[in-house]
Amino acid sequence: MGKYKPSLTEDKQDLISNLPDEILLKILSNLPPKLAASTSLLSPRWRQLWTKVPSIHFDYSTTSQLDIWYPYTDIISRILDLRDPQTCIQKFSLDCMIKYGASKLCRWVSILIEHGVQELDFSIHADPRDWYSHIFELPPSLFTCKSLTMLKLKGGATRLSVPSFVYLPKLKILELRLMEYGRNIEAFFASLSSSCPVLEDLLIEDAYRILPKLYIRAPQTLKRMTYVGFQVINFDAQSLEYLGLRGVGGAPVLVKDVIPSSLTEARVDLVLHDYGHGTLPLLNALQRIRVLYLSLEASQDENDDFELGCHNLITFPNLTRLVLRINSCGWDLLSRFLRSSPNLKDLSLEIIGYHKSDETNWIEPQGVPECLHSNLKIFEFWEYQDTKEEEEFVRYMLKNGRSLEKVKLHQQYSDWEQYYQKLFVIPRAASACQLSILEN
Repeated sequence: MGKYKPSLTEDKQDLISNLPDEILLKILSNLPPKLAASTSLLSPRWRQLWTKVPSIHFDYSTTSQLDIWYPYTDIISRILDLRDPQTCIQKFSLDCMIKYGASKLCRWVSILIEHGVQELDFSIHADPRDWYSHIFELPPSLFTCKSLTMLKLKGGATRLSVPSFVYLPKLKILELRLMEYGRNIEAFFASLSSSCPVLEDLLIEDAYRILPKLYIRAPQTLKRMTYVGFQVINFDAQSLEYLGLRGVGGAPVLVKDVIPSSLTEARVDLVLHDYGHGTLPLLNALQRIRVLYLSLEASQDENDDFELGCHNLITFPNLTRLVLRINSCGWDLLSRFLRSSPNLKDLSLEIIGYHKSDETNWIEPQGVPECLHSNLKIFEFWEYQDTKEEEEFVRYMLKNGRSLEKVKLHQQYSDWEQYYQKLFVIPRAASACQLSILEN
């Protein structure tokens, strides 16, 4: 008699198919939608499962050819049309290079609204050679979607034109990046308190100078706001805790009187052609914050102009943590911050854009700043290169930092024996201070 061979069903169990639907749906959500749909061929157990996935993500960002655009729009339409009508869509994201077919995009949005979409992330780009002829405008129905909790829109092929009535009762996160702004946009930002009553996180990126003066009236729930641009910003956000500002070519003009007392943290990233363009007023408007991330990049001449204005830098009485990223010729700003921040406890520094001058730009301030006397406990120096100015500053910190507990120098090189000898023999005001040299 021949040897008995068990059948596949007897020899091996289909362990994956025996998993609960919740786990299988999470697995399918992490697959490309077309691949997830192909699992319907596995067995009757899988036939309709893919139509219930909670999250759908299409990424065609590298596709721009016309002969490819139509097939993948057909795939998206087919998958949405076969969606289980009783199952809501928790998240839908689309990243594509649009060629034609804006009407299909509007239809997809309508289908998503019907399925109670909660998170919508659209990144719609156009061919830069012919971008203006392929503008996608969001349908008005999106602005009264009752289920939406997150809306992220990005891309020059998207135009945000807002209807006269907007009500998004569950929207908590709103991000608008690198897009066209159409009709009623100013009125939309000015009425966020009523149109988005539970909004918590707002990001606006206006790289095209479309919004010359921005007024935002936010609900009491707004905790975080980020603005990218360099126009006039005026806002009413009494519960704001975090403010992010980024500008290239100029600094945003921040109205000082509107800064709420609740604001504790700010991040300012500026790449400037002229430091005099509102930089100091911007910093002085943030005087009550506790945590500041500040990155300033400019030419040496512009840094020189800025240092002259640093004398007008006011006191930051609440500042306890400062992360500073500045040009190598901006040492005076660092010195001013030390003198203006009596309660500073944590300082992180990175010097960028070294110039060719051999002259040191670090000048010890007259008198030891109060924070070095009693409060500063942690000092980190990133991308440390052991230039003359850097070494002098580290020496100054070690010799005057009476409350320092940890000093960490992060460097890119492995041959540091000569630096160890110099740095570890520096006298320290705090005998218990630990000096560490680490590789990035």
